[in-house]
Amino acid sequence: MQHRGRRESFNLSYSNKELAAKKAVDIYKVVISEGFDSACERFKSKNEKIKSPTVGEFLASFEEHNSLSSTTLNSYVGKFRRLAAEIIGIENDKSKYHANCGSLDYRNKVDQIQLSEITPQRVNQWKRKFLKICNTEEEKRARKVTVNSIIRNSKSLFSPKALMFVASDIGGVPYVVKPNGQGRSELKGRLSIPFNPFEDIEFESVGKRKYDSSREGINAELIFSAARNELEKNHPEQYKIFLLAITAGLRRKEIDWLKWKDIDFSSREISVTPSKDYSLKNNESEGRVAIDRQTTEIFLGYKNLSKSEYVISSSRSDSLPKEVSDYRCSKHYAKLIRWLRGKGVVARQPLHTLRKEAVSIIAKSQGIHAASAFARHSDIRITTDVYAEQRVRAEVDTTALLGGEVMQKKTA
Repeated sequence: MQHRGRRESFNLSYSNKELAAKKAVDIYKVVISEGFDSACERFKSKNEKIKSPTVGEFLASFEEHNSLSSTTLNSYVGKFRRLAAEIIGIENDKSKYHANCGSLDYRNKVDQIQLSEITPQRVNQWKRKFLKICNTEEEKRARKVTVNSIIRNSKSLFSPKALMFVASDIGGVPYVVKPNGQGRSELKGRLSIPFNPFEDIEFESVGKRKYDSSREGINAELIFSAARNELEKNHPEQYKIFLLAITAGLRRKEIDWLKWKDIDFSSREISVTPSKDYSLKNNESEGRVAIDRQTTEIFLGYKNLSKSEYVISSSRSDSLPKEVSDYRCSKHYAKLIRWLRGKGVVARQPLHTLRKEAVSIIAKSQGIHAASAFARHSDIRITTDVYAEQRVRAEVDTTALLGGEVMQKKTA
């Protein structure tokens, strides 16, 4: 049966022509009124192959058969939906960020796209077009970073391991080659994947950029003073976010779900651990972060006034649909970012830049190893190459090395 460019076959199950014809009519009616997705779900057996899956069917099967963390899964799925929508030309408006009908309408439109429409050629065309829309080298670099992020996350959905229980075949081949070419593994899924849309798609070359406070518009002393004067009393939630970023170096998601029970006021430490609400970026992200006495007293004062179990209060319902960039405290973040922009911060990610500033402060006063531990990085090279700004002048003092000789020349 073919409808709107999609072809599927259904097993009518009956040898009796009349019963088979009646089932065929029932299938046809569902396809016409509700689409192939509903027809496949209703009339195909769990073991029957789906020959022409949609993006929605593919993502639903991927979610069912993979045990990734919710954060990672949302990232993979969200980036692939964005890519598919932009390739096909689905209208991009702010309604897709609304955690209600706008978000669901956007998803439904994207999920109806045929997976076969996302070809390597179209992915490459999208990439070239996306990178053309820039006026400066800074903007070009930012777009390269975005392209790499979208491709890296989307590509992960099509790895042999990810497709093992999703795909019945890839381009007609019912198996994948094991790592290092050591034999084959038969695919065990239901979806016939036409091809890997990321075959031969290369990442853009983007050099590492070390944190530079001047370039990002950060003057820690001035911003800290302004935050205390303007935010502490009038905008306490934004002030708490500001403090957690610049004094504890917490990431946005860590701030989002931090609870009062995670702050040990006696030892002046914040405990960062995974919970049912979110998973950490990696295993090394778990740990305890020390905060100074003054910051501890400020948070203790806020705790005594709080009626929420969370450090950052939010009226946001936790039952709303979750997108990749979905946060409990998104409104507070948006207001704080606007405030930071008003103070001259030009960084692409103002809140994350506060974390980099915190790491740089620690690196200057206590050394790079302490800074890496404070940031909870998995590799100290991340700290040295990207986060910590060089703030200690390193030079060889030749006067000290040749002190006696120099002194003799001066007195001669």
